[in-house]
Amino acid sequence: MKISWIVGFAFIASGAFAQAPRQMTDLECRSQLTDALNNMHLADPMNPMAYSYVVRVDTADRIGSNTTNYISVLRLFDNASVAGLLTKAELTTYRGVSLQQRVVADGRRVWAYDPARNEYSVSQYDTERNPRNPDYRRDFVNMLREPVQGIPSTLINLALQSGMAGSVGSRDWLPGFTFQGEEAPTGDTQAIWQAMPDNSRYARFDLVQDTNGRWQIDSARIFKRENVGGQVRELDSVITFPLDTFGARLTQTENSVEFGFRPPARAKVLSSPRPIKF
Repeated sequence: MKISWIVGFAFIASGAFAQAPRQMTDLECRSQLTDALNNMHLADPMNPMAYSYVVRVDTADRIGSNTTNYISVLRLFDNASVAGLLTKAELTTYRGVSLQQRVVADGRRVWAYDPARNEYSVSQYDTERNPRNPDYRRDFVNMLREPVQGIPSTLINLALQSGMAGSVGSRDWLPGFTFQGEEAPTGDTQAIWQAMPDNSRYARFDLVQDTNGRWQIDSARIFKRENVGGQVRELDSVITFPLDTFGARLTQTENSVEFGFRPPARAKVLSSPRPIKF
């Protein structure tokens, strides 16, 4: 059973279930979310210390009567073994069908490329292959985030909560608001959210149980409505996990081509990353 999204501004969570759902406390919501975030890790069958995943966010940016659609995809590989700590990532953002930004962490460097200006920057988060420097993971996270602003940062925030920086744990998407949740009468689906009283901002996660009884994030929705220059702006983002041709969630390997970057011809190198605001 997949929990349906509630369309429009009215955020009536109980409408997700046909029968009376079980209410969940803030503490229980945080615990369940933490479990689901940890289960985002898809283990490498050849290396129990390595995991990967692919996550996507589709965003509609509506200002007045105009709508701009964005797609961002984050690919992450992490080998947490002491002898071979290695973290790689790729974050791409499209406006419609046009690539707006590509950020690649290849295990040693973070490359941030702006195709519109044919410009790129490069930052080094590792100076040695073995052993890794003690700040390897911290530097990786900081350098990956530096050129990313706005819409694609949603995926960075989710990755941080799922352990990209080393520890897994749910955090507030709306500081100052408690988590609320409902579990379906069947006990195999949950809706967990934080929301402002007028529903102008909310973050909602739909959880399902897999065949092993583990909680998984099926999808999530991050919504924000505000006034900008006298017009109403809505940012409506839906997070999903792409599937392969067999219906399984996509994974990556250490040698995935997505983790490689070669500066295009006549590209200009920048002295420091230039964040692109979406």
